[in-house]
Amino acid sequence: MHFPKHWAKATHSRTAPNGKTFNFTCWGWSDESAEAAQRAASARAERVTARFLSGQPLGRYGYGDRPLREEQLEVHDDEAGRTLAVITRNSYGVLVLNAARAMFIDIDLPEAKPAGLFNVLFGGKKPTPEAEALARLQQWAARRPDHGVRVYRTAAGLRGLVTSHPIHPADVEAQQTLRTLGSDPLYIALCRAQECFRARLTPKPWRCGLANPPGSYPRETPEAERRFQVWAQRYESALSQYAVCRFIAHYGDPRLHPAIAPIVALHDRYVLATRELPLA
Repeated sequence: MHFPKHWAKATHSRTAPNGKTFNFTCWGWSDESAEAAQRAASARAERVTARFLSGQPLGRYGYGDRPLREEQLEVHDDEAGRTLAVITRNSYGVLVLNAARAMFIDIDLPEAKPAGLFNVLFGGKKPTPEAEALARLQQWAARRPDHGVRVYRTAAGLRGLVTSHPIHPADVEAQQTLRTLGSDPLYIALCRAQECFRARLTPKPWRCGLANPPGSYPRETPEAERRFQVWAQRYESALSQYAVCRFIAHYGDPRLHPAIAPIVALHDRYVLATRELPLA
């Protein structure tokens, strides 16, 4: 799990043989210092510029090319000093729990469709996508007596949290389990590349009637920081009117592994409301 402490941006300008000027901007990162991040950014911009001028394709960033550029808000370590989780703020302003070994299973569900003619005429009942996904989770937990998973309803689907044992995001078990239970391929790839499992802790802004935050992290000027703080205050004010999850059930072994229990407590403190609220 890697969320760099320092980020910097560098831009290189070059004039092509046809006289047209091109600007190439890249981000660099470092855990050492802002200066080291600036050197890394400059080196990346130089490499991109050289590739362009030599006629090579620039390609596109993909998962694994670089760590996520997200602001670290909280770091949670165990008693031995190992990082259990990091809470970050993503590009559209929500807080995200990044867990080193607590596997979150993200399952999107299609929108419910009106009952078909057969159902209307003959009362046939086809299982809903939610019921099918819940059955898969329950069957997964039942395959071994020591498996356990907490299941939550989200605005767009289901969220599972494996409570019985730690799992490394790059392990074959993790990849197979996520695929079997219906997680999105991009989520699976991101977990593997970042070496952590991710779960959103706060509502998406547009579900609260807000726009995304202005600019991006890191905010490079005092004015950019001021505008972000104005947005953040509005966002914080809206949070009390929504919940992220609703707890459904715990399937399988009800015991919490000692390494997972702190993550369950941290996650639930953020996402579960004490009263019925719309999910966002």
